[in-house]
Amino acid sequence: MVTGNESRQSAEVHFEGDSLEVLSAFPSSVKQALGFALRQLQLGREPTCQTRSMSSISPGV
Repeated sequence: MVTGNESRQSAEVHFEGDSLEVLSAFPSSVKQALGFALRQLQLGREPTCQTRSMSSISPGV
């Protein structure tokens, strides 16, 4: 079901290297929390989990 802000185009998520494989090995509760946070970011919302920038890698990371 698509509601509210989800009707607009969402941003793509790209995993680098083996990051998706590494993420898949996390416990299910962690995967669920990260998946929800990624979806929030895709929709242009702030994630509900704690985050920090990694500007040493690249601006906006």
